[in-house]
Amino acid sequence: MFEEYKNEIVLEYESRKKLGKLSVNLIELTPGRLRDECIIVYHERPLTQDNEILRAFFGPLGNANSYDQLIDNIDIDKFRPLIQYLTGITTSTARKNIELLAWLIDFKSRPYTNWLINPVVITDDVEPPITDEPEPPTTTEPTTPVDPPKPHTGLKIITTLLLITVLSFGLHSYQNYGSNKVYIPAETPEKCMHWTGNRYEPIDCNDQTSETPIIAINFQKLNHFKKIACPDKLNKKDIGKVGYAKPNGELEFYTDSGTHPIDTNRVLSPLTDHMLKTHTSYYRYLLYCVIWEFGIIVFSIVVVFLGFKYLPKRHL
Repeated sequence: MFEEYKNEIVLEYESRKKLGKLSVNLIELTPGRLRDECIIVYHERPLTQDNEILRAFFGPLGNANSYDQLIDNIDIDKFRPLIQYLTGITTSTARKNIELLAWLIDFKSRPYTNWLINPVVITDDVEPPITDEPEPPTTTEPTTPVDPPKPHTGLKIITTLLLITVLSFGLHSYQNYGSNKVYIPAETPEKCMHWTGNRYEPIDCNDQTSETPIIAINFQKLNHFKKIACPDKLNKKDIGKVGYAKPNGELEFYTDSGTHPIDTNRVLSPLTDHMLKTHTSYYRYLLYCVIWEFGIIVFSIVVVFLGFKYLPKRHL
């Protein structure tokens, strides 16, 4: 049961982190920042229900007047096990660390003993009540067949718009397939990762089938480091943030700098204003989008026209 409780807390932490609903102290994790965040949260939400969590992590009050004194004087190394768990360095951590995380992110069903009080139980053995439904009235009058409604211009317009929408959505889904997948430590058993062409994927450390270097898993890189398929989308705000390399005479752009994912002896250089102006064109990207959209619209119109022209009239 505690595993379920732990997973709910970690999932909520990752979800809030992805949506940008956490403070900087909980995103850029360091022992000192966690200590500072504890002081802030204690002053903002001094709830009696959290005393059990605070006592388990910071110890009993003793001669101290309040927990903020214990928090301020704590050895910050005590925060490292929680940081190592959230960053994927370790796969388990003590219960007091999970409870502290629940308190920091204001997980509503904390602590674990409170979470156990109201379990949601769903049963399938309850039969719905039987009600007497009136039988439909019988009639002896002959029924006259009703002709199906004839198609009209509005139906054709609606069909055309629906087809264009479906094709556009399909193209967008194909171009972005797999790019938004997020891995979290609690649901990722693998301890290593390897490059798959445009991003890192988890892999067993002893796997012999990979054609690219296998390295220790890093959830920051696993979720955010990707190859940029369309460099023309880059603009001035990406200068210094995006990395690039030219390993085989062809420029490659990545969402961050650091070590090259295949040639680990090569370091990616940060994007400069000169590289942006000489090797990318945002106007070319806009032109590309316009051409694709125009092509989809023309293709959709042709398909709809041929459908209405050659389908048998009774199908319309």
